[in-house]
Amino acid sequence: MTNQFTHLHVHTQFSLLDGAAKITDLVSYAKELGMESLAITDHGVVQSYPAAAGAVKGIRKKGGDFKVIYGVEGYFVDDVNTDITNLTPKQIKRYHQIILVKDMVGLKNLYK
Repeated sequence: MTNQFTHLHVHTQFSLLDGAAKITDLVSYAKELGMESLAITDHGVVQSYPAAAGAVKGIRKKGGDFKVIYGVEGYFVDDVNTDITNLTPKQIKRYHQIILVKDMVGLKNLYK
């Protein structure tokens, strides 16, 4: 059974105060539900990638397949046109952005 749905915004235990699930558990559970992939978008970090790769490797060793879409939830502050030096943190408008990797070049760029 395959599930055509893919989560494109998943946090692991590396997203402090926003995620608590172990990446290996997330990948295993998604596979168990019939999903073929999910995107990891922790808050500003990429520490879960090695565990994710290991979880996929484990699935493939058993003859299955699964894809992890590597990504990150980043933060954007539009200070190009606004002088924010005298503003308090609450006065600064912040925006979240989800960046997903398309290929190995994108992964390398994300690491940078």
